[in-house]
Amino acid sequence: MMRKTFSHSTLALAALCLLVVFSSCSGNDYVNVMPANSTAVLAVDMAASPQESRDNQQSNPLMKLLHLQDVGDCGLDLSAKLYFFETADGNIGALAKVNDEDDLKSWLGELSKHHVCQPTKSYKDFQFTVVKDSWLLGYSNHACLVMGPFLPAQHAEARRQMAKYLAQEEEDGIQATPLFERLSALEGQVTLVGQTAALPQQFVAPFILGAPANAEPSQVMLAASFSKSVDGILEINGESFSFNEKLNQQLTDNKKMLKPIQGKYLHCLSSDAVMGLFLNVEGKSFIDILHQNKPLQALLAGVNTAIDMDNIIRSVQGDMMLALTSYQGEDMSLQMAAQLADAKFLDDVDYWKQSCPAGSRITDWQPQAYCLTNGSTSYYFGVSNDKQYFSGSTRELALASIAGAPLSLSSKVLDKVKGQRFSMILNVNALMGAFSAAPMVKSLTAPLLGEVNTVIINIK
Repeated sequence: MMRKTFSHSTLALAALCLLVVFSSCSGNDYVNVMPANSTAVLAVDMAASPQESRDNQQSNPLMKLLHLQDVGDCGLDLSAKLYFFETADGNIGALAKVNDEDDLKSWLGELSKHHVCQPTKSYKDFQFTVVKDSWLLGYSNHACLVMGPFLPAQHAEARRQMAKYLAQEEEDGIQATPLFERLSALEGQVTLVGQTAALPQQFVAPFILGAPANAEPSQVMLAASFSKSVDGILEINGESFSFNEKLNQQLTDNKKMLKPIQGKYLHCLSSDAVMGLFLNVEGKSFIDILHQNKPLQALLAGVNTAIDMDNIIRSVQGDMMLALTSYQGEDMSLQMAAQLADAKFLDDVDYWKQSCPAGSRITDWQPQAYCLTNGSTSYYFGVSNDKQYFSGSTRELALASIAGAPLSLSSKVLDKVKGQRFSMILNVNALMGAFSAAPMVKSLTAPLLGEVNTVIINIK
């Protein structure tokens, strides 16, 4: 089988698109079809939409995604939850409830006439078709399953496995697993539980803060709820945990060092910044946790070659902000601000000047403030008289990191961060130019979660 993971977010979203396009148009027995060894499951509760959206098909997020006028006879129960999952061998799947098997067959027959899929064929008491040459769709009288993508040579084996899933009873499926029990306990239109190893590392990074470096990735889990966008703001609330009791205790203990965010630097994040990360910590404790989180370490990698950022972070005591003011390929512009217990690291600046890597240099900028440059990029940093660390890729950004951004985020965004223990704010429009897949992701998720301009990730 080809290796496919949720780290390929476009594939996961393609599975969603395919499922609903082909559906365009007993309870929870259909859930038994989902493999018990799934490593990540995402549930979309269409019934959780506002009442007016459920009453009006044209405002239904599923209808918007399909661009259809009428799906009344597609054969699927559009009020039941949709599930998307990844199996242990890396296959992507999507699952929907069948309301009328005959209507579904007729619907797929119409699609085959337009070459969207192949004519359905019977296999082991189930009906199957191939969509777009690589996605297999199989259905019974209660469940519709889409999996892929597969190469043509893999279709026979994939169909055999899918028929096995479609024949599963409750004791064979996912409903009795701890993962599904945790998923069922979450509230929200979109909910997710999965192994962090099966999810995009850029998304997982903030959630695994506090995970021991030697922890088995498959044992570190993530549970998250996505709230429907309001005023362009999408909230994701989640936490890391483990079904391993000892590891779960370590995660719990490590996260205790995160204190409630007081909000000192919330107004310092510019509304056009790509990302802002906020927390409140004692640096001496936080540094060990930071060392175990490679994605967060990567934010500091560019300046850490000439400046001892570890020593600076050890001096932090209170609110702290890490921001990306721009992100193009490998080039990241860092902005950082923090309350300090002391500024003893300034005694090392002369040594940093002498030990700069070839092509780089550190020069004085103003009292207790300096500039690191390699000729093409710069990093301005310093300490204010009231013991605040400030920095940025320009003089203006460095000063604004503690004085306030000329164009800061709205209070609707900032009020959702203050008092949290760890928050990340993502600027969706800025991400459009940073990641090639971002426009597609936004276009496919908008019908489900609404138009999103800002994403706020809060960690329990």
